[in-house]
Amino acid sequence: MAPESDAPFFFLHVMKTGGTTLRGHIDNNFSREQVFPDPSVDDAMFAAKADIRYLQRLAPERLATIRIYSAHVPIGLTDRLHRSFTYLTLLRDPVDRTLSWLRQRQRNHQPDESLEEIYDQDTVLRANYVDNHQVKQFAITAEDGAVNHLHPVEMDDARLRIARTSLERVSVVGFQDRFDDFLGQLHDRHGWRIGRVPDRNVGESQPAPAALRAKIDAENPYDREFYEWAHAHFR
Repeated sequence: MAPESDAPFFFLHVMKTGGTTLRGHIDNNFSREQVFPDPSVDDAMFAAKADIRYLQRLAPERLATIRIYSAHVPIGLTDRLHRSFTYLTLLRDPVDRTLSWLRQRQRNHQPDESLEEIYDQDTVLRANYVDNHQVKQFAITAEDGAVNHLHPVEMDDARLRIARTSLERVSVVGFQDRFDDFLGQLHDRHGWRIGRVPDRNVGESQPAPAALRAKIDAENPYDREFYEWAHAHFR
């Protein structure tokens, strides 16, 4: 479905790519009623941020006010909404994205454990938030029966092709390490006002062991291939 000129934005928020900081710019360009989700308007924020069923149940009155969606929802699931969107997304080097998630996990939940221990010990958490996570957000389809971004998907070359095709539907593809360029595209192509916004949800970045970086890279080959393709295709 091709986006219409007046189609609302849908920011496909891949975790740990800079989306929380982008929310500051969203707030500078849209009123609270125009943003989904917003705690002053929407309830059940956990579901609102990730569950496609919540979006499917939005009342017509709420839908009429929304100019931008921001959610951890794979692009394929948005097809179940049967509406046109102007898609936006941010991507990040898969090793750096994983390390950012590990550091947040260490900071908030496991301060006495090393990054290596956190990465190795919980395969369920890793399957949900790490293992080829970035490419999976563009490989999940409306036919998979998924309701959120945590749906298990066995990655293979066919899924990688789906992810590439899905990413080509996105109007503005940005990269976390060139965040200002992403903002510039929003300004130049869509008229956003870009002011000063502090970084959000960013912790201290202690160096990670080279062996851990190499292990993450080796164990997430589809994420690496997807990111490198996107990096060459959209930059």
